[in-house]
Amino acid sequence: MKFLLVLTFLTFVSASVQAAVCSCGAPASCGPSRPPRCPLKEINKDLSKVSKFYANHSIQDQKPAAFALNSKSSAFVLEVSHSSTIEADRFINMLRENQSLIEKIESFASLTAVEQVPVLKEVFALEVKALEIKAPKLVIDLTYERAAFFEFDVNSNEPGVVYINPLITFKDSKYAALSLLIHETRHSAQLQLAQNENREVLGSAYHQAFVAQKFFTGKLGFSDFLTLNNEYEAFLFGNYVMNKLFMGRVDLIDMGTFASQFNEAGDLKIDLSYLHLHHSESVLETFNELEKVQAKLLGVE
Repeated sequence: MKFLLVLTFLTFVSASVQAAVCSCGAPASCGPSRPPRCPLKEINKDLSKVSKFYANHSIQDQKPAAFALNSKSSAFVLEVSHSSTIEADRFINMLRENQSLIEKIESFASLTAVEQVPVLKEVFALEVKALEIKAPKLVIDLTYERAAFFEFDVNSNEPGVVYINPLITFKDSKYAALSLLIHETRHSAQLQLAQNENREVLGSAYHQAFVAQKFFTGKLGFSDFLTLNNEYEAFLFGNYVMNKLFMGRVDLIDMGTFASQFNEAGDLKIDLSYLHLHHSESVLETFNELEKVQAKLLGVE
C-alpha cells in the first residue's frame, strides 16, 4: 500500500511496533508511543532540516497553529485524543446495529471494485448520520484520476465534496476505498466546525489547518502534510474505526503517520497527547525520532 499513501498526500486527499529505543539508547519500556524520559540532545537534528518524509520546523513554523506537532495545537491534540474515539465508537456501534451492512463490510475484500460502490454509499450515509453533519456531496467515479480527495472551501457554508475511485484504490488494497471514504467524510465534519463563526478549540484548529492546506499546496512532504490538524485527526478517526471493525487485521501502515495509527493492542503507535504533556519542548523532534520506525517499514530509509 506504499503507493497509495504517496498518491494520497501528494494530491492532498487525504505492523504494529513491537519495541522502540529512545534516542539515548534506553528501551522504551512504556511502549513505542510513549518514549521514556531521557536527554533529547542526541536526537538527530538533521531531521529538522527540509525533509520529504520527516516533519520540518522550517515548514510548520510558518503556520504553527495548523500543525498537531506545535505547542499552539496542544489543547486540540488533548481534546481529540478523547472526542475522536467517542465519535468513532458511536459510528462503529451504528454500523454493527445494521446486520446487513456489517456483513457486507466484513466481506468487503472479496468484492470487486464495482461491487464495493453500493457498500461505500451505505457506509457514507451512516457516517453522516453518526457525525450529525450536513451531508457533503459524494462522488464515486470509476474514471476519476485520483484515488480519493476532499474538495473544500473553508470560507463558504458548503460541506464539501468527497471523491472516491475504488478502481484506483482496489489495485493497491481491497480495503483502501472503505478506509479513505471514512477518512474523507470525516473531513466534512471538520470543515463544518471550521466554518462556524463561533469556533472553539476544534473548530479553530481545523480552520487553521484547512487554510494552511491551501497555502502550502504542493509544498508539503509526508509528515508535514499528515500532521496538519485535519489530516492527523481524520486518519486517527478512520484508522480507529477500521482497527475496531476488522480487529487489527487490515494493514494500515501507510494510512497517516504513526501518530494516527494503532498497534495490535489498540494503542497509538505514537501518542501525541503524551508527547505534548511530557515532551512539550521537543514534540516535533521526538515525533521524528519515533517516525524512523515507519520510515523503515515504508522503505524510506
